[in-house]
Amino acid sequence: MILGNKFATRDLMRDLSEAVNYYVLVVTSENARLLVGTNGTLIKEVVGDSPRQEVHDELAFPIKNTTLPTGSKSDRTGSSDDHSYLKEFMNRVDKSLQRIYNASPLPVILVGDSRTLGFYEQVCDNSSIILGKVDNLPHLKDGNAQEIIDGVQKLVENQRKTRYETAQGELEKARNEKMVRTDLQQIYRSAVEGNAVTLLVRQGYSVPATIDEQNATLLVAEDATDDGVNDDAVAEIIELVDHNGGEVVFVPREQMNEKEPIALMTRY
Repeated sequence: MILGNKFATRDLMRDLSEAVNYYVLVVTSENARLLVGTNGTLIKEVVGDSPRQEVHDELAFPIKNTTLPTGSKSDRTGSSDDHSYLKEFMNRVDKSLQRIYNASPLPVILVGDSRTLGFYEQVCDNSSIILGKVDNLPHLKDGNAQEIIDGVQKLVENQRKTRYETAQGELEKARNEKMVRTDLQQIYRSAVEGNAVTLLVRQGYSVPATIDEQNATLLVAEDATDDGVNDDAVAEIIELVDHNGGEVVFVPREQMNEKEPIALMTRY
């Protein structure tokens, strides 16, 4: 057991910074569903009086297509009238999605057959929110929501990879502008001062140190068990960066040099 006067937040911060949070908009010609996922886990399906739809003057998910004329087959492809009805339904779905997105923005993964997704993409008011699309999943109308989440994981993993690559690209740009700190003492002081934009940390990296909060100094220690030594000074830095509005990105071991396991992009 470890006792102290602060909460240990590093594991939580790691989970949060590694997580990819997203919506999955599932559309067929007959209905539309909206799922919320984190990594490979279904968080919830947006339904009825969900908090995301409490103040909502558009249609609430799940949305049924009531625009198809009586007797029309929802899977017809040759009727221009059916095309118009389907496009109108997709437009109504998009209005509801955009309202939810504006209140709680997350990237959107589209799921459906290629034809229906094509109609949706034609009417989408803000295509920049779309992370990608999957058009080969079965049982979309009333299928298991977690199975749908499972079916979009390739896109989720690509998004995670893009995040790492983007952060590292920004790091190199900041390095050219001499806005990068790699010394742990300098990183700590910058974090204390609020001079932190993005902190990159190699997964699993920690280091013991003595920390003097009053003088904003950090001294790496050889023995984490010595009196007055913080066994994970990196956790303190992570908490400071997050508290002062900076971003923390944990980078996979194989994507960050062992000789530079931590780097901070600064504001000035």
